[in-house]
Amino acid sequence: MVLQTNHDKALIEARPLTGRTHQIRVHLAESDHPVLGDALYGPLSGNPQPVTRNRPPASLALRAAALAYRDPFQKRIVRIEAPVLEFCLRFGF
Repeated sequence: MVLQTNHDKALIEARPLTGRTHQIRVHLAESDHPVLGDALYGPLSGNPQPVTRNRPPASLALRAAALAYRDPFQKRIVRIEAPVLEFCLRFGF
């Protein structure tokens, strides 16, 4: 779901179904809308500087805003939420 747009960027909400770690990145890249800063799946022309030994990869604009799981010992749901505002501002939203 598209939450917001800003020029050539879109802030989206994605809910992976399988739990596979690269599912969101692969599907967005396959649809010609790679995650901003994705050096592995993004197009070469759209990425920041290439990754080298002396230069770390650019930040990947992908974040889990919330996670929830059932604690196997206490048998209760544990919910973890990350701050979203700083992340959005960092990538121009």
